Amino acid sequence: MALCLLIGMMPTAVFAADDSADSNPPTVYEGTEGGALETEQEGDRYLPDSEQPDPTLPGLQAEPTAEADADNWLNEADTSWYDSGEKNFEIDTAAELAGLAKLVNGGETFAGKIVKLTGKIDLLGKEWTPIGTKDAAFQGSFDGGGNSITGMTIDSASDHVGLFGITKGGTLEQIKLENASIVSTRSGDAYVGAITGEGYTGTIQNCSVTGLKLSAKGNFVGGISGQGYAKINGCTVDDAEIESAGWKVGGIIGQLNEGAFTFARNAVQNSNTSCTHVSGPVGGIVGFCNYGDKSFTECVVKNTVIKAKTAAGGVIGSTMSNGAAGQTFKFEDCEISHLTFESVDDGKITKSGGFVGAKYWRGLKNTAIELNECTAQDIMVNAAEDSTVPRRSRMGTASSPSRT
Repeated sequence: MALCLLIGMMPTAVFAADDSADSNPPTVYEGTEGGALETEQEGDRYLPDSEQPDPTLPGLQAEPTAEADADNWLNEADTSWYDSGEKNFEIDTAAELAGLAKLVNGGETFAGKIVKLTGKIDLLGKEWTPIGTKDAAFQGSFDGGGNSITGMTIDSASDHVGLFGITKGGTLEQIKLENASIVSTRSGDAYVGAITGEGYTGTIQNCSVTGLKLSAKGNFVGGISGQGYAKINGCTVDDAEIESAGWKVGGIIGQLNEGAFTFARNAVQNSNTSCTHVSGPVGGIVGFCNYGDKSFTECVVKNTVIKAKTAAGGVIGSTMSNGAAGQTFKFEDCEISHLTFESVDDGKITKSGGFVGAKYWRGLKNTAIELNECTAQDIMVNAAEDSTVPRRSRMGTASSPSRT
């Protein structure tokens, strides 16, 4: 297998660059050419979720807004298409789509049923109520048929925000969301994603999000899903602006949960993803990747800006180890190009990497990182003068495995 080749000023750009400095000598992982993985120092870990500071200033928390105001689609919901004895349904109007939200939020799970969109829908900027809540998840399958859904607007202080609020089981596919606007004023665990706030289980495939404007205060924020165990494949986020004051923010998903997963053919391009939280993390594809074997195949991040204080990665912002059990994070045929890392303030951005930004708590203990036929080029890191990361740096092709 070809030798790993790193070209340019910053050999650490494949994975993380750790800007921290103290009296403890760093532990350098063996078998990494040119320090391709970041070093780990004693006490170098993030705070657990329970200790994370609230990103919302005291006294500025927004009051919950009424779900059923005059301009809310829920007031125009049409449920006449639904027959509890049937398993397959077709809808083609905004009122019928709102009817799905009304039915699901009212307790109809749609488990074992399929809803197909057969025409384009314009939501006209009226307030959208997500399909499914944490107490009443959508458990069926939804096929968008490749028809566009434009003009979705959400301004909410509730958790689980998106076209869908929370999904369990089933499949979301061929959903084409255009020019959506989401403002989430909930601090803490908000679960915000354009397609679904939380894809708890099931599959999300062949969906696209274009022209998204997403602003959040809370945690778990992504262009497709806020967090979950759902398999996400063949999804694209293009021309998006995603920002959050909370942590775990990703171009595709904010947090990918524990267990073995394969992410294939997901792409983020022409987008800006920003996380102002003191601990980050933010990633081009995944903000935070929990423990367990993970495989990323044919994933693309290009023409994208990632802004953070720390823990910023082209594919994954931060990884977590499961300790003694061991795990592998594998990247195959992935492409990172024209990617820029920027600090969200006047300080330096720390722990940034072309594929993985940082490690969390237990670091990379018993973790193998593999790169197979991946490319990373034209990566620019804009850091402060006192940063150990070059102010403007580039990194070339990494084509063979690199392991701890």
